[in-house]
Parts: sequence; structure tokens; C-alpha cells
Amino acid sequence: MIYYIRKKHGIQYAVIWLSDENDVLHPSCDVVEYVQSTSKRKLGCNFVSLYTDLTQDEDSLFSRIDKQTRYEIRRIAKDHPHSAYYGCREEIPQEHLKKFFDDYDDFATAKGLDRIDRDELLTMASQKILLLSTASLEEKVLASHTYVFDRNKARLLNSVSMFRNSVQVSSSKIGMLNRWLHWSDMQYLKQNNLNFLDWGGINYDNLEIANITKFKKEFGGIEWTSTSYSDTPSFKGTMYKFLLKLINNKGK
Repeated sequence: MIYYIRKKHGIQYAVIWLSDENDVLHPSCDVVEYVQSTSKRKLGCNFVSLYTDLTQDEDSLFSRIDKQTRYEIRRIAKDHPHSAYYGCREEIPQEHLKKFFDDYDDFATAKGLDRIDRDELLTMASQKILLLSTASLEEKVLASHTYVFDRNKARLLNSVSMFRNSVQVSSSKIGMLNRWLHWSDMQYLKQNNLNFLDWGGINYDNLEIANITKFKKEFGGIEWTSTSYSDTPSFKGTMYKFLLKLINNKGK
């Protein structure tokens, strides 16, 4: 179970990722958000994603990856890319986080995606549950990923490739490098004794997200459905959620 606590609009939030029926946590917060829980709640929202079982040996993990993707990983490896990891054993340097935020926002703007929630990731980093990975060619970072994690599980949050930031490296090579970094991440998480990797949500309706879904499926993940829901342990939290619902309904 992965969790962190943050404040938002004066409300104390606990956000709990990938919990199951055996996880017991009673944080002193106004709102508790459960993200991708295996607990079945009638009022919960179903969430479909992909997961990889990292208890498999590396040969088995690699064999599940799409044939063309395996070729691209092997091809870019000949250029001797370098991967770096921040957050698992040490704090993430602020300059690395800022660069990632800026790179992601540029990428999201170009793709028509939402900009990154910097406050949320900074909260995760301060509570030592955020992992940042980067891939470089010739000392230039061209792909980066973030994960929220604990000692057993990791969940992919963001992935960014710097297609617009490089005139010296082709887009196809940067795409290969991004795939190589995902494979490197799988190896790194496994070597650090994590056994479960969630790739984040999938969707086939929105064209841009459908393309991301296709990309994620290249790595051999298995579809699974979880539930996201919230509890309000305090009266303040109950009123906040009630008012939020009124505002959202009014805006429709």
C-alpha cells in the first residue's frame, strides 16, 4: 500500500494507492482518497489498467514484450544509453524535478494533455515515495519517467520524451530510447525487490489516450480492474465533498 498526506484548499487529504482488503490505515484526515483499490465499493469508480508481475525472471519479462519493441530496445542499446534513478535510496535533487516538470509541461502542451500537478509530485518526493528515472544519450536527457512506489509496488505516473528539445537525435531514436528506459525501469524495480508494476490507466475511446494505451501494451502487461473511491472521516471533509459536488453539478 502506497500513501501520502497533502493539504488542498485547507483540507487534509490522505491519498492511498493500490490498497487491498488486508491493508488497514486510519489516517487523521478530512478526506481519504483510495486510488486503484482491490476493495469493491458500490459507489466506487472502476479503473482499468495494466500490470506486470515482476517476480518473473528477466528472460520471461523480456519475452512478453512485443517483438518489434524488443528489437528497438536491443538496437538503441548499441548506442550505449545511460539511465539514472533518483528517489529510491536518496532524495530527488530539486533541479532534476524542476527540469522534469518543465519538460513534461512542454510535452503535454504539444500533445494536448493536462499539465503536471507539481504540488502533488513535490509532496510525494518529500515523503520519499516518488521515483524519477531518466535516459540519456551523449549526456543529454531525452526521456524521463516518474513512479509512485513503496517496498513492494510501483505505479507509473508520467512518461515524457523530449522530441522537441533535440535537433541532433532523430525522433525515431528518441522513441527507441523511451522504450529502452521502460525496460530498464522494469529491471531496476525488480532488482530493488518490488514485485508489482502498474502501468496506469488505459482507454480506447480517446484517440490520444488510445495511442498511449497501445504503447503500454507493447510491454506485455495484463489488464486488470480496480476501484477508486473516497471516504470522509471528519465532518469538515463531508461538507467539503458535498460542496464540491454541488459546484461540479452546477457547472454541468
